[in-house]
Amino acid sequence: PYDTVAGFAQGTTYHITYNSKNHEDLKPLIDSLLDSFNLSLSIYNDRSIISRFNRNDPTVTANDMFTEVFRESEEVNRITGGAFDITVAPIVNALGFGSSKDTMNVDSAMIDSLLQY
Repeated sequence: PYDTVAGFAQGTTYHITYNSKNHEDLKPLIDSLLDSFNLSLSIYNDRSIISRFNRNDPTVTANDMFTEVFRESEEVNRITGGAFDITVAPIVNALGFGSSKDTMNVDSAMIDSLLQY
């Protein structure tokens, strides 16, 4: 007796199949968890903590989820010798993969200049 739920999160859709003896509707719980994640860490949500942090919003306050992910990203950055870098938004945007869809004529010199940001 499998049940399924589907919805929208992180700029895409999700589909979850689960086994429930009583056919319990887990969609409200799943949506609540994903909403909490989106409000903290979604770059697709202009009101999220991470979006406000990235805009240097002086009124933003980190919550536990943001703080934990940030600290883990620092650790992964350390372990990988900097290969994992959460500060790549200017480069990602210049290539047209981020929040800005305006691509630039990107070459290695431009990437080098964007690394400072």
